[in-house]
Amino acid sequence: MAGGVGLHVNDNQDYDVPTEGKRTYAIIVCIFASLAGLFFGYDQGVTGGMLVMKSFQQDFCVDWNGFNATQCEAPASELPTKWLDFTLWYNMTYNMGCILGALIGGYVADRFGRRMTIFNAGLLFCIGTTWVASSPKGSHTMVLIARVVEGMGVGNSSFSLPIFGAELAPKELRGFLSGFMQMTIVTGLLLANIVNIIVEDHSAGWRITKCVAMAAPIIVMAGYR
Repeated sequence: MAGGVGLHVNDNQDYDVPTEGKRTYAIIVCIFASLAGLFFGYDQGVTGGMLVMKSFQQDFCVDWNGFNATQCEAPASELPTKWLDFTLWYNMTYNMGCILGALIGGYVADRFGRRMTIFNAGLLFCIGTTWVASSPKGSHTMVLIARVVEGMGVGNSSFSLPIFGAELAPKELRGFLSGFMQMTIVTGLLLANIVNIIVEDHSAGWRITKCVAMAAPIIVMAGYR
């Protein structure tokens, strides 16, 4: 005769379903976390327009190695090689920072928690961006170092915020809420182009458009402090 052990199951409890309050909180946090995509997308979109602004060229190309305004504003195929090298390094140092930030992001998240990682990501980005935007005319090396710091913030946030959001998202909305990060990235790209158009003829246009990039990380830091 077969025997078995009966297990009592309380049908009134479902540990997999959060309360409505916790569910709403999780959704709000996930949407808030997706703001990281704004400064990631914005910085990606702002660079191309910024490098061809007259204000940026006046500060970093004209009178550098004897270059004049005509040379600095020439078509891409006719630009001075040294200036092209600088614009290449401007992008490459940022990408190097992104790689470094993503690599150390995992350790920081495990060691100090997601919230601290998110705050540090925003802080690094703001430090790097402020450093770039306040760099004196002709300070090429300083700008490149600052770009590494800026990239570390973006790389760190690109690692930590999607994970944080995915962990908190209710399972039935996980795909939808994870998509907010991608939406804010392309929104950041769009905003960067709009701001570039508005300030392109301003004498400090490139500095203004860089400073606008800090709006999203400041909001994120305020929420995760």
